[in-house]
Amino acid sequence: MNIGEKIISYRKKMNYSQEKLAEMLGVTRQTLSNWEDNITVPDLKQAKKLADIFHIAVDELTNSEKLLISLVKKQMTLTKVIIFTIYFIILGCLITFSIYELLKKDFTYPTDASFVCVVDDKEYPVYVTDNENDVYKIVIGDEEYLGGNSISELMETLNVVKKMLINNGGKCYH
Repeated sequence: MNIGEKIISYRKKMNYSQEKLAEMLGVTRQTLSNWEDNITVPDLKQAKKLADIFHIAVDELTNSEKLLISLVKKQMTLTKVIIFTIYFIILGCLITFSIYELLKKDFTYPTDASFVCVVDDKEYPVYVTDNENDVYKIVIGDEEYLGGNSISELMETLNVVKKMLINNGGKCYH
């Protein structure tokens, strides 16, 4: 006797309709019908519930070590799918957060685009203003100068400014 025939037999012994047994198991009548017709088989938890309702051991219901092993494998596969799903959700969140943090950072200017130079005991902060109309401006103390139209031009101009201040006896630091 296969599992479907056993479910039918025990259900009838207990005088349960398909609807009543399905309700007790928390499944649809169609699901129970598929089990009885051997189209599908219950998973391990459902088989345990059936055995409890019928007051028998699970192996009496399955009567086959092979079927019981397949039910256990089905349950293990489901567990693996859940674990992998959780893993990929966490991984996706970490990647999304990392990208968000990267995009938040301002990579407009290189890190050495601002510094302070001291000439004749007077400090001259040197920094870059925002790129307005595709033109970078360099501020030295209170004076504003054209820095260039690109990052490379800006960096070249900053290096020239730094060398000029150092050549005039200044010391520059970040």
